[in-house]
Amino acid sequence: MSSIAYVADTLRQLLEEEANHLARESGFVQRERNLSGADFAQTLIFGWWQEPQETLDGLSQVAQRREVSISASGLCQRFTQEAASFLQRLLERLTQVHLQVEPAQLPLLSRFAAVVVEDCSSISLPDELETCFLGAGAQRAGLKLWVRWDVLTGHLQGPLLTQARQPESPSPFNEEPLPDDGLYLADLAFFSLQRLQRLAHPTEGGRGWFVMRLNQHTALYTRSGHRIELAGVVPRQEGELREMGVLLGKEARLPVRLLMLRVPEEVAEQRRERMREEARTHGRHVSEQALYLAGWTLVVTNVPTSGLSAAEVLVLLGVRWQVERLFRLWKDEGQIDEWRSKKRWRILCELYAKLAGMLIQHWLRPRGLLAGPTSQPAERRAGLATRSQSDHGGPVGRTTGADVGGGAALAAFGDPAPEAPTVSQYGPTAGRSAALYSTPPSAAGSAPRVHLALACWQGLGLLPASDTLN
Repeated sequence: MSSIAYVADTLRQLLEEEANHLARESGFVQRERNLSGADFAQTLIFGWWQEPQETLDGLSQVAQRREVSISASGLCQRFTQEAASFLQRLLERLTQVHLQVEPAQLPLLSRFAAVVVEDCSSISLPDELETCFLGAGAQRAGLKLWVRWDVLTGHLQGPLLTQARQPESPSPFNEEPLPDDGLYLADLAFFSLQRLQRLAHPTEGGRGWFVMRLNQHTALYTRSGHRIELAGVVPRQEGELREMGVLLGKEARLPVRLLMLRVPEEVAEQRRERMREEARTHGRHVSEQALYLAGWTLVVTNVPTSGLSAAEVLVLLGVRWQVERLFRLWKDEGQIDEWRSKKRWRILCELYAKLAGMLIQHWLRPRGLLAGPTSQPAERRAGLATRSQSDHGGPVGRTTGADVGGGAALAAFGDPAPEAPTVSQYGPTAGRSAALYSTPPSAAGSAPRVHLALACWQGLGLLPASDTLN
């Protein structure tokens, strides 16, 4: 585990010396001036971390904690293309830091050397930013955030930023190797036979494992080579789970276990409605077969039955919702997709600074340096607790960070069996990295969040000794 002292030293190095170096290298600072690169970066990062809707007047007051005197108009003039480039490079540097916590004490997860969840999230941008980040579909400008998160050790790769039109397959992490004997979890959009083949049969290192939703267009074969029609083998009874060994892909013929779970009809209808809506948005047609198979959760894995039972596979499939909670936290609490300006360079500066703040928060939370309620508005807190319906049709409220996708996740798949396994049956549910993003408690009457962000700023030794919280 990376010690608190190591984390503090790393952040001081990045946010002081390296920030000043990057500011000069990017052209943001061309000569000695009242506002250094470190001053500018820390003012924005900690200022917007403590209050995502902070005004320029408020940020100028935040800068005073660094003994920097600058007016709101003076700060406004600093939001240039060079400033955006500087903060982007600083964010990239922060994403290169490798920090870990102790592995979560959950025997179900601990059967693997790593449990890596990969996902992405989109952010819409004003049209003026299409030269920086091209949008997708009718959207002229937009970007995608990409992360890989090992929920067992807490190591986070990313966020990497790409244009919104970048497809999930291949992802920016496509060539990143999985730790030997690690488990890979991702959304259906990341399904790729080539990727699964590389995991199962790597050219170097040990074997990797995967649990993924099945792409219905992928050919399936019996061990004897006969083509399988899914409609003919899926279970008929609601809540019924069936498993069979199959070969995946017309050419690859990758041996996997296929799990098929019949979901409740209301869940199936929710899926079909989403499929139709997405098809209308992108001008596509949904096939009758796709609509029919929406009535089942179809999962493939190369983990043998000696490693995971069928019910345990479904439990682990739910772990990937932890990264969805991470994105939701960044958007609802960090408000990375909101800004108080129409000027493109100011918008990018705010985006990069807020992402940097959320990344630092991610590092500090499992080390006990961040605790306590937040002061976010009630309507934003509600967003954390009531996300839109998930792929399996279950409301997110059923699965908390402490569950780590456990029994509540399995229940959301439609399995009513009371004996269905949960993560708690395999060990304590207080796994450090995996339990970070449970729904926060009500913040009614709570202490202001300013005392969390600025206490960290001061505790890291980045403020003058004379500075005190008030």
